[in-house]
Amino acid sequence: MGWPGDAPLPRRDQDRSLGPDRTAARHRHSHRRVEGQHVGRRGARLRRQVSCCFDDRGDRLAVAAFALDGEAGAGPRRPHRRAGGQLKLEVEATADARFGTNSYLVEDTDTHDAVVIDANLEPEQMIDLVRRRGAHVKAILLTHTDVDHLGGLEKLLKAFGAVPVAVHPAEREMVAEGKPLRRSLPFELPLVVEPELLEEGRPYQAGSLEFEVLHTPGHSPGGVTLKIGKLLFTGDALFAGSVGRTDFPNSDTQALMEAVKGKLLVLDDDYVVLSGHGPASTIGREKRTNPFLV
Repeated sequence: MGWPGDAPLPRRDQDRSLGPDRTAARHRHSHRRVEGQHVGRRGARLRRQVSCCFDDRGDRLAVAAFALDGEAGAGPRRPHRRAGGQLKLEVEATADARFGTNSYLVEDTDTHDAVVIDANLEPEQMIDLVRRRGAHVKAILLTHTDVDHLGGLEKLLKAFGAVPVAVHPAEREMVAEGKPLRRSLPFELPLVVEPELLEEGRPYQAGSLEFEVLHTPGHSPGGVTLKIGKLLFTGDALFAGSVGRTDFPNSDTQALMEAVKGKLLVLDDDYVVLSGHGPASTIGREKRTNPFLV
């Protein structure tokens, strides 16, 4: 839970004349405005779209949106084809008004198989998006189980039927037993008796889509990053210009930094970062400009 900027500020920012409390407050406020829309204002809506095309080896062919200084939108290249052709993905995000939490629809445009990544507090937006696109939701994948990423799960399951829900083993009981990750929840969650597991080293298959799972704990014990082609769905581990909060009792700053630096920043610069809050970025941009990582 928490939008970009909720992590403790780097020491050089804390030493400025505003002082740590005021500087942190200003930093948080600046990150609640996403692509020109104030996500904290009641009734605000946000949709972002990225059309991606990958060949069967996962090489980027084109990223039509989220182009950042030429890093992620250099234009189409000739695909390296084999029998069966290339994987074509389209990704669209919705964000709730309270926390600006992103839910993503990831769709194979040939088969229309799709997954939903995270269930924010306004699931009606995702349900409407899936119906408009005619996508076939094969699974709901959770990057972690804070309430703002889990709160819309019941309505999604009612809309899409008994599709699998997958989560890291360290946070299985939050889904299987309704145990809150941080604090008592303001509403009851549906119990998924046997959620499927997202484990590092075991690709997760959902219809024609296959994700690599990277365990990126620290913000929460079972935080994961989901990798498909050159897209990284980082949950609350890595944001554009920030990292996840680690001031909760079950958070771990050292684990978070080790995961981000050891598993994400080692990837090529053109990997696209699609996080749990805020706009997209790239690994290259975060290496150069993220104040928590530079």
